[in-house]
Amino acid sequence: MIIIVKCREAWNVLKQYFGNFNLFRSIPSTIGAHEHQNQKISTIIFIILLILSFSILILYNSIVVVQKTMAIKHPSFAEYSQLFSKYSSALTCPCTKLSIKYENFLQMNFSLHQLCTSDFVTDQWMNFVAYIDIRIPLDGGDFRVTSRSAFPVLRAFCRLTNDTIFQNLIRFYAIDCVSGYVITSDLFQTEAQALINQFIASITKRSMLPLQIIRETTPANGLVSGPLSNYNFFQCKNSSYIFTTPNSYSNCSCSISAS
Repeated sequence: MIIIVKCREAWNVLKQYFGNFNLFRSIPSTIGAHEHQNQKISTIIFIILLILSFSILILYNSIVVVQKTMAIKHPSFAEYSQLFSKYSSALTCPCTKLSIKYENFLQMNFSLHQLCTSDFVTDQWMNFVAYIDIRIPLDGGDFRVTSRSAFPVLRAFCRLTNDTIFQNLIRFYAIDCVSGYVITSDLFQTEAQALINQFIASITKRSMLPLQIIRETTPANGLVSGPLSNYNFFQCKNSSYIFTTPNSYSNCSCSISAS
């Protein structure tokens, strides 16, 4: 009972104190009841606004993250990866060297078609197909005739392709990769793959250029191949003129297309 009475007395004292609390009390205090009521209302509004302002400040400080700039000199790759996983949006890592050659971090290996490493491009095979028994009459389109020029051409194209790729790789490795800051692993992988795809497309175009030139100049200039694979010669009886007739392969005439 004593505790309850004490609590009631304390409540009444607080109620009376806050009921008469006035921050805008006039001096002298001999004012009317209406003016006194306005001062109490102003006090309540002021306290509410003050509490609201403090609440906003506390909420703002709890939400806003204060960033602290730290400098780490010469971090290892493991340290950089760990920092990037935590502070990817704020991390910057300037490079000590603005450029580095691709040969320092990119390595490309290539392999030609299996024909270019087979026995069909060896000297033994060339000597084998070069031998023809002159006692056996052969047509110009016979494999034993066309192979004498087809396989040397195949070997020449294999060597040309190999040299083209090798020389372009040397030029590619000599190119500098320029960047002022360390780039992310995903961006590096994307850029590296784009460079490789561009390199492959360029090599393919350059390797096909000699063959394309041959295909275009042969029919345009009316050139006849040595083994007569695109044109045949014939002479009519009782005539001193020699005529040519184009060969056809798969319903495609050599007079129209060389491919």
